[in-house]
Amino acid sequence: MPLIDQRLAARGAGDSLLERAKELRALLRESIERLKPHEGSGFTDEWRYYNVLYFPYVAGLKPYSRRVDADDLDPAARQALDWFANAVPERTLYNWQATGAKLVAQDLRDQLERLTTP
Repeated sequence: MPLIDQRLAARGAGDSLLERAKELRALLRESIERLKPHEGSGFTDEWRYYNVLYFPYVAGLKPYSRRVDADDLDPAARQALDWFANAVPERTLYNWQATGAKLVAQDLRDQLERLTTP
């Protein structure tokens, strides 16, 4: 992927599989962060695509797991867990994650286009 090649070259990293994976992870995290609204409370409709990608995939929260111990979570994750439990049916989570993934893919395509357009 040219975006990863460019980022590896910019930081002088080798082209190993591990370095490429690290760079891909950073690229995906940045794309998810761009979904974050600039305003709002954090659990409104504007935040849904960010939240359904960030908390499960970046923060590692498993919102519907019976093993989640809310006492071990930071306040934001605790609030997210409550939001998932009370406002987001599990099927809705999957639908929103699919839409969020499409938004991340579009962001990556846009970045690639900017990279390859003179």
